[in-house]
Amino acid sequence: MKRLKPYSYSFNIFVGIPYSDLYRKCLDENLYEYIDDVGLMYLPGFDVKTRYFYGTESTEFVNHDFDVKKRSKYDRDLLRNIPKMKLSGIIKHILRRK
Repeated sequence: MKRLKPYSYSFNIFVGIPYSDLYRKCLDENLYEYIDDVGLMYLPGFDVKTRYFYGTESTEFVNHDFDVKKRSKYDRDLLRNIPKMKLSGIIKHILRRK
């Protein structure tokens, strides 16, 4: 990002699309945590990433019939930062009102 210096960027959270190469790789290596009834694949930490990057619960995107059990170090780090982001947003909101 620093080298390319794009004008804008965004984050997307991976959802495996059936029959794609990456989907097959995740399936073969058992890297997923959940596959829904239409075949979309969700990796461990999907719920954490939706809260962190989108500011909403993962149930806004998919009806979870499972409890997330797998967490990576990255997911745990994101979870620790969510309260800091909320506090930062509250402070910014208060400062804008003045």
